[in-house]
Amino acid sequence: MGNGRPKSSVVAGNCSAQLFVGAGGRIYPNYTQLGTQTGRQASWGPNILGLGRIFRPLLIALTGRGLGEVDLSQIEISIAGAVYHDACLVEMFNTGDVYSSMAQYFFRAELDEADRTAPDNIFKKKHPLLRAKMKVCTLAQGKRTSNPLIHRELHC
Repeated sequence: MGNGRPKSSVVAGNCSAQLFVGAGGRIYPNYTQLGTQTGRQASWGPNILGLGRIFRPLLIALTGRGLGEVDLSQIEISIAGAVYHDACLVEMFNTGDVYSSMAQYFFRAELDEADRTAPDNIFKKKHPLLRAKMKVCTLAQGKRTSNPLIHRELHC
């Protein structure tokens, strides 16, 4: 918390104010698909999707219902490939680990044949820094991150 207040007082203040509590004492946030510039879902009133792991036990499903957590790992890349009709990007996404596939393609001149054709899981273990650089570049483009930040993250 940037303002220095303990988390407990922030949570207590928000909960006691009853700002977001709906019928039956439950919270019903608003959701929007593709709610961010990166294509992710967003929620507000309150931002329940931004709830930290420490607070997740506070969520209780209605009787007969359940709660689930979904990891849409690397989905932004798939969406970009589909929206821009980029068959190569879609193919890379469909291989498994898209950042490894992209790194194999992008850094192909620096890699030997075995590394260029290695399965994603092997490439990821052998070249974690190349994969990480590709991930930073890709996500930074989607989030419109500034060039100095990309420069700092890539250590160049």
